[in-house]
Amino acid sequence: MIRFYTLGSLDLKAPDGRQLKSVLAQPKRIALLAYLAACGKGESIRRDTLLGLFWPELDESRARHALNQSLYVLRRAIGPSVFVSTGDEEVALAPGAIWCDATAFVEAAESGRAEEALEHYRGDLLEGFFISEAPDFEKWLDTERGHLRAVAARAAWSLAEEHEAAGRPEAAADWARRAADFSLENEAAVRRLMGLLDRVGDRASAVRAYEAFAARLDQELGIAPSPETKELIAAIRTRESRPHADTRDEAGGDASLGLGSAHAIAERPESALARPLPLTGAGKEIWEALDPETALAAGRSHTLPGDGEAGRPGTAADPQDDPVSGETGEPRPSVAVLPFVDLSGGEDREYFADGISEELISALAQVEGLRVAARTSSFQLKGTDLDVKAIGERLSVGSVLEGSVRMRDDRVRITVQLVNAGDGFQLWSQRYDRELKDIFSVQEEIAREIVERLRSELVAPIRQDEGARLLPRRTADLEAYTLYLKGRYLWNRRTAEGLRASIECFELAIALDPEFAQAYAGLADAYSLLGWYRYLPAAEACRRVMETAGKALELEARVPEALTSRAYAKFIYEWDFEGAEIEFQRAIESNPGYPTVHHWYGEYLMAMGRLEEANRSLRRAHDLDPLSLTVTVGLGWSHYFQGSYDRAIELYESVAAMDPEFVIIPWFLGPAYVQRARYDEAVGLYEDWLARRGDHPGLMALLAQAHALAGRQMEARAVHARLEATALRAPIFPDYRAVVHASLGEADDAFEWLERAFEERCWVLVFLRVDPTYAGLRSDPRFESLASRIGLSTPSALEHA
Repeated sequence: MIRFYTLGSLDLKAPDGRQLKSVLAQPKRIALLAYLAACGKGESIRRDTLLGLFWPELDESRARHALNQSLYVLRRAIGPSVFVSTGDEEVALAPGAIWCDATAFVEAAESGRAEEALEHYRGDLLEGFFISEAPDFEKWLDTERGHLRAVAARAAWSLAEEHEAAGRPEAAADWARRAADFSLENEAAVRRLMGLLDRVGDRASAVRAYEAFAARLDQELGIAPSPETKELIAAIRTRESRPHADTRDEAGGDASLGLGSAHAIAERPESALARPLPLTGAGKEIWEALDPETALAAGRSHTLPGDGEAGRPGTAADPQDDPVSGETGEPRPSVAVLPFVDLSGGEDREYFADGISEELISALAQVEGLRVAARTSSFQLKGTDLDVKAIGERLSVGSVLEGSVRMRDDRVRITVQLVNAGDGFQLWSQRYDRELKDIFSVQEEIAREIVERLRSELVAPIRQDEGARLLPRRTADLEAYTLYLKGRYLWNRRTAEGLRASIECFELAIALDPEFAQAYAGLADAYSLLGWYRYLPAAEACRRVMETAGKALELEARVPEALTSRAYAKFIYEWDFEGAEIEFQRAIESNPGYPTVHHWYGEYLMAMGRLEEANRSLRRAHDLDPLSLTVTVGLGWSHYFQGSYDRAIELYESVAAMDPEFVIIPWFLGPAYVQRARYDEAVGLYEDWLARRGDHPGLMALLAQAHALAGRQMEARAVHARLEATALRAPIFPDYRAVVHASLGEADDAFEWLERAFEERCWVLVFLRVDPTYAGLRSDPRFESLASRIGLSTPSALEHA
């Protein structure tokens, strides 16, 4: 049997013990093998999944070729019988063909053989391994590493508890130290270690553990331990720590995070303990260990450059000047619902915890007079170590709701606390122990209690029936609801793979409950984005959006997501601009606090040439969702179409600083550079993305445009030749070619490709009148003819025309 070592040092050995060096020298192929071994666990993996993970930069044909070539090379190196296929679309490792230490580690841990499991765990999964052109694989790898560390930590804690109960304090302390080493990012684990060391009489080691942790915090993040940790170390130093009775939940599981007799201070409720901290090095290395959006939330201001007070967190623009929002100038109570922490262990239920948070955000957003931070902004802070005051400032809210979810068999425990963001004092806390089938009533109960706490502060008094409409019963089928939550979790990834997987979840939910309106709305949202990102032909995307959104609204008349997706489909796919505006207004009336409707309505207003209104609508979306990268890009787009290129560049560059890998950045920042005559910067940006992501035809078209407008005709035509060569291998969108010809001054060719774009109903044509790319064509009668056929009436005033 082939032995594959992935934990700590990487090694692959043939049955005779010979090292298979040829495979080890090929990073993407070893990553593919590791994914099949560690993730597949003998189960089949869809080829589409593998294409999205390892070759996202390639079109489907080239990606499939690359996958087939990799499998061929692996078969040749390690044996033809290692892989099995289920039809043409699934791949798996043959049962018993490869022994993998990661799989053996998890199996031993789940079977209660903790010591055996930890013998396998010699370090992180694929330690030091990195594939820059496979971001989704890197995300999976980071998640899997964290999961395996958590499994190792639980195994070590179980051994510490076992030895402590058997009266072996030194062995208990050794295992506790090892457990804490696996959880350096978790302050609760450090407290747990301190409590155990104190109990076994090693107070000096407890103090050293605290001092080492405090030093790391100060050196790497410039912050101090939490009040709970400081309180515990003070108690240890003065020998005033209190005993804590062991608590077990009804299912017989551990209801605290500590060992049975740990101190009360060391074992605060779960919601107060999940405080992850990046401890992988100092300075720059810390930021690299965080994903860019987490880095933003952990220590960068989201003040919009050039916005002054209006853009500073905690300071809103004068709402009286904003006819879109319809707000008064009076202060309103506000709350942010942070992503709930998944404490279930074992099977990944993060999507369920995230879903609970999203449902509460949606419910509270319906309350008149209460301002609720949008999902995107709240979830930007997931996994960060910001204190409540900093979160309040970042999201401009007065209170913060945080919590945790622990699922076991058919029971669920939800722990929540509402905290005043100004002073950090707890306003309310509660623990709910229920059967899983009662999850709907638990959500409603939490939402009602939060509203009750804020009732006296609300600008508009809550009507007697307000609570009844907080959380309308979406489905009575728990499995359908769980699939819906998983679908939303996947949809929020915004990747082709995530969107398609979300569709599967929504469809399964509908199969279980054909009257589940929100699941149909989820389908509409997924198809809407698949069309926008051009993963699906415009006509097909439009048809599916209209069908699924229509079904959602047939079942429930006011579903904001369905109304918004239908309005957007009428706008960019059907070119029914009058109908789109009616639908957008209905969606805004349905839920004025839904940021996506203000974002997409802003795009509609841009296309209509109503640029000042568009800017106000995007400002409203940004006020509701201040940490959303896409909303910030949209706001920059409104400035771009107004001809305020410097302002647009500031906004785009702020987003690029938050997330350098944000995939839509070159499509917006590059054209703004070009319009500002910063050609070399545009060229550098495009070439960098092309080098990292492959020859994307759209980016090649923009690169040719930058060279042409800079007066470098030879370079522009060379890039154009590359683009045409690409077109021989796979079809490309006609508007890409139109951009090149327009920039080269070849009006006849440009209009020929614009006509083809019209025939294919390329959605980018809705911006034809305001896009400066086509400014040189506006005096041609063919331009007015095309714009009229699209349905774009002549704007009364365009600021940059």
